[in-house]
Amino acid sequence: MMTGKYVNIEAIAAKIARDYKELEFDFYDVVEWCVEAENNIAEFEQFVEFRNIPIEVIDKKALLPCNIYRLLKVRGHNCTVLNYDNDGTYLKFGRNSFTNSSSIPVSIPPEGTITLHIDYIGVAIDEKTGFPLIQDGHQEACYWYCLKKLLFPDYLNGKIPENRYAYIDGQYGHYVQKAKSSFRFVSRDDMERMMMIRMNMIPKLRFSANMK
Repeated sequence: MMTGKYVNIEAIAAKIARDYKELEFDFYDVVEWCVEAENNIAEFEQFVEFRNIPIEVIDKKALLPCNIYRLLKVRGHNCTVLNYDNDGTYLKFGRNSFTNSSSIPVSIPPEGTITLHIDYIGVAIDEKTGFPLIQDGHQEACYWYCLKKLLFPDYLNGKIPENRYAYIDGQYGHYVQKAKSSFRFVSRDDMERMMMIRMNMIPKLRFSANMK
């Protein structure tokens, strides 16, 4: 199903099911793999800015949204975020990660939670289903990447010949390069905006939201 310049991930899962009826797979794995493929392509036009998205710190960890590509800013409502570690899946906080408005350190009890808000750029989301969307033109790259991930255990166990797996990998690489070469939806303003984001986002990945 098309949504503007995006395609729902269900289309990728349906194509795999049609082409490889003997394969069993979890749809949520396909969702995760498609997001990985989109992040690997990392094309200007596919990303969307998300602002003021709430996340909860539980046991000193906060799970990041599954569609995130680059974290831009982390901030608290009643506290200032001083530092954190970002492993790509979680934000992890230490003893001195927060202060209140009086610059007094704030500690999180083991059973307690703090709600933070983040700004980030990431893969677009279907507002009706909540699932990530694929950039139109990236379908084949996502399809072959999903096949790579799906068949990798059999390849390691010797059930798939190396030349056949190499063909799948080659097809994936071909369609990634094809997707990267397409700028049909990109305006000059979009390119300049995304370049500014990329130039400014690197120092903000692991440090205080107050640091410029």
